[in-house]
Amino acid sequence: MKKSLIWLMAILLLLPCLTAMAETVPPPCELPENAARYATYAEAHAEMEWAEVLLHVNLRLDYPNYQGILYAQRPDSFAVFVNKHYKLPKSYKPEDLVTVAGKYSSKTVQLRAVCYEAFLCMAEDARAQGLDLYISSGYRVNKKSGGADSLWFAWPGHSEHQTGLAFDLRTRGPTKAHLGDYKYQNTREYSWLCENAHLYGFINSYPTDSSGLTGFGFEPWHWRYVGVTIATDMKNKGFATYHEYWATYLILRAWYAEEEVAPSRPHRPLVRRRVQPELLY
Repeated sequence: MKKSLIWLMAILLLLPCLTAMAETVPPPCELPENAARYATYAEAHAEMEWAEVLLHVNLRLDYPNYQGILYAQRPDSFAVFVNKHYKLPKSYKPEDLVTVAGKYSSKTVQLRAVCYEAFLCMAEDARAQGLDLYISSGYRVNKKSGGADSLWFAWPGHSEHQTGLAFDLRTRGPTKAHLGDYKYQNTREYSWLCENAHLYGFINSYPTDSSGLTGFGFEPWHWRYVGVTIATDMKNKGFATYHEYWATYLILRAWYAEEEVAPSRPHRPLVRRRVQPELLY
């Protein structure tokens, strides 16, 4: 009996350590085809740890912005990755765009149906807490604006907005010149989203101190749907950006190519439902 108690106490003491080991995040994928680029980048950035070299090269940050581009072969995937080096096909337009209800936006805004369904669930729960989620913009195709190094403008095909899975939020009231003027990071809504958005499948794409990886400045208003599975896994593992998560877990998927091709994956109609965990990648 005494030995059993000792063993039980030992297991209880070790449990936090075992849990921490289970949640250890692996380094980004090391791809054989990138071996030469890893070596070159490591030599040019001797101050970097190897894991950081892998991350930067996997994100193609060893190329100048908007060069060394790969095209998404499955742009309709909830897990599609878009940045200054990974691009949507020029012909791509989501087939399941729906219009956001007027109570959630002052103008015509469209989102992909699955993103909108998740937003509605989130907005309803936020409203129960006395919060107001109000959309400023959703799906759009950007015109080329700003230089390649701009932190605030994405070139055509390189914006998450073009996926139909991202939207910008603001507070109600008079329209301001720039989204930054709303100071959304100081609102109760932003604090609530940071704690709860993953439960509905959303992430903040461009958090603080991440422009070195994302290529864009801090955008507290910009939220992206990646599905409950990915969003929750990111939250649990402490990933600040989808860029890091994608380069660690999803880059092995053969979803990108050097040549642009027309998307061919058939559209699957949405079934109305509450947000539930799903396997989307």
